[in-house]
Amino acid sequence: MGSAASANIEKCIQEASPEDLKVMLSALEKLESSGSPEKAEVTAAKEEEASAPVAVVLATKHDEFSYSAFACLRPDGSVVTWGSAGSGGDSSAKQSQLTEVKKLQATTTAFAAVRADGTVVTWGSEGSGGDASEVQKQLHDVKEIQSTNAAFAAIKSDGAVVSWGDSYYGGDSRAAQDRLKDVTQIQTTLRAFAAVRSDGGVVTWGDPEAGGDSSSVQDQLHDVKCIQSTNTAFAALRADGTVVCWGDAYSGADSKAVQEKLHDVVGIQSSVRAFTALRSDGCAISWGNVDGEIQQVKSIQASSGAFAAILTDGSVAIWGDPDSGAYINDEVKQQLQNVKEIHATENAFAALKADGSVVSWGNSSHGGRPGKVQEQLKDITKIQASQKAFAALTKTGEVVTWGSPNAGGDSSSVQDGLRNVRELYSSILAFAAVTSEGAIWTWGNKVPDERPSFAAVKEQVSRHPRELGVVRQLLLTFPGICLALQLGKRGHAAGAPVASMAICVTALIWGPMLLYLYGGYPAGVELHRRFAARNEAARCTHSDGPRLTSNKIVGSVTAQKDNRRWSM
Repeated sequence: MGSAASANIEKCIQEASPEDLKVMLSALEKLESSGSPEKAEVTAAKEEEASAPVAVVLATKHDEFSYSAFACLRPDGSVVTWGSAGSGGDSSAKQSQLTEVKKLQATTTAFAAVRADGTVVTWGSEGSGGDASEVQKQLHDVKEIQSTNAAFAAIKSDGAVVSWGDSYYGGDSRAAQDRLKDVTQIQTTLRAFAAVRSDGGVVTWGDPEAGGDSSSVQDQLHDVKCIQSTNTAFAALRADGTVVCWGDAYSGADSKAVQEKLHDVVGIQSSVRAFTALRSDGCAISWGNVDGEIQQVKSIQASSGAFAAILTDGSVAIWGDPDSGAYINDEVKQQLQNVKEIHATENAFAALKADGSVVSWGNSSHGGRPGKVQEQLKDITKIQASQKAFAALTKTGEVVTWGSPNAGGDSSSVQDGLRNVRELYSSILAFAAVTSEGAIWTWGNKVPDERPSFAAVKEQVSRHPRELGVVRQLLLTFPGICLALQLGKRGHAAGAPVASMAICVTALIWGPMLLYLYGGYPAGVELHRRFAARNEAARCTHSDGPRLTSNKIVGSVTAQKDNRRWSM
């Protein structure tokens, strides 16, 4: 650089204001780190792209008898839905209202959206919170929504709470309404709500066996900071570091065995039926259907029945059910060093190391063994988990998947579209990826297209008794025949031979038929009921893509009907 240029720079620095100096210093730092002005511009562009708003994808909660649906909250506040129509995958009836949306929440088969003006829009299964018409007038100034499997609870700006949905799942909070004031946060189990008030008090409602009744510990529920939950139990962390539990004793509500050790607690983690508390001294204590005490713990992750902790030295400790990932061989154990994150499926874990590599263990069908994709698990920046599969995002924006194909472990059908991916999201059995261009790709469990016909149900009903076999049918009817003969014998002894003979003949003729009706017809009715329920949930908009009025969205379907690409 010449002397004249240096003099001009020095003069500019002397005359510059403090604000100008800050701008110049920032520019020089970028220039120094990039090596050239052109590279600095590229770096700034990348930073701007990285900080740009990205679509957020939410999936419905897991339920054995319903299919997943997705809802995508776009940066402009609009919402796109897909998946099972009966589970909220079809929002066409409410599409005109889905504008300026700020937050989304879901039950197993319904969604609720909070708009910028504090109003709420719901859709999906009416019985699971998709219909809020009874409380719609109260749903204003809403700032947050939480959900159980079939009910919603909204916190309003004044701390009041409005709930709707299945009353068994907490959809009716009228009995607790006089105490639901100044609420700051809500936690849920599968079927109950627990609200924390600004004064540290707790109010519960919903299924009593799932934590909806806290009367047995109500006098201890004060100065509560936060609440954690298993499937059917709650654990409240108080300001003094102690813990109070209630709900199902078999799911972690009974902490008597470790209560004396539950002091100076700074955080609580939960699995399906167990809690683990982390103390300030790094000691982790578990109770419920998992027992254990681990020292020097930094952070904790849980599968369905096991826990995995990152220790202060970067190694990993595991405990709980071996079938849920609490077993590792020596080879895997040696690799678990310098671990910075752990993620879990139902029965497997995946550890992300500081160098970007991944180590997984547990049930192989749930992602415990990456297999052929292990070589691709390099420079990983993020991992997401479904119930039985993992998806990893590389530094270059590519996606690597492994685990059960039916849960998103196989992304080969959409692999060509998984480029420049910025965000990954997961549901119980599927994944969604958002690219830098704003496109969304989904893969995982299919929603069946075929509806079982009445003939198929009738065939199943008529086949059911025959599947029992002749011998089993006779064994099942034998007690009834014996009873009929005994009644006939007594009737004959009482001097009523005609009546006794009629009873015997009737029993012998109708016995097998009653067995048929008992074994076949109810089974067929139940089968038909489940088919009907699943058919309603399976009405997915495969062929025509998203049902939207906006021209900005282009829907296209790939060869696999459950894998779609939508440009945002």
